[in-house]
Amino acid sequence: MKPDVSRARSRGAARAVLVDRDRGAGESIAENLRRAGVAERAVLVRRDALAALRDLAAAGERFDLAIVDAPYADAALRDAILARLGAPDGPLAADATVVVTAHWRDLPPDAIGLLRSTRVRRFGETAITFYRRDAGAVAAAG
Repeated sequence: MKPDVSRARSRGAARAVLVDRDRGAGESIAENLRRAGVAERAVLVRRDALAALRDLAAAGERFDLAIVDAPYADAALRDAILARLGAPDGPLAADATVVVTAHWRDLPPDAIGLLRSTRVRRFGETAITFYRRDAGAVAAAG
């Protein structure tokens, strides 16, 4: 998950949490955060996304927005991240939005856990799928 921190900040985000296990990508992200002047409002977690999501949820973190940009060749990882985000005890706030990038020929599922696809946009080879967390399903399950 690698949100565009400067864009998130310009739209009112108090902070951003970025997760990437790749050391080189982490260094690049940290440098970009410094250059954009938002490093103090961002947390870079350098570890496996699924473990990071589990620990963030266990710590009580709840996010209004998650951007999932897993490698296109690893649809299983993308779907596992979506399942974790869509879990009733996942790290998303009620009515959260999730944005997922994928190759247009390998789209993520329409629904996964409490996440429901609301639209898909295609830009060249990339498809962007938007999800909303179904707060009604949370209430019904509780």
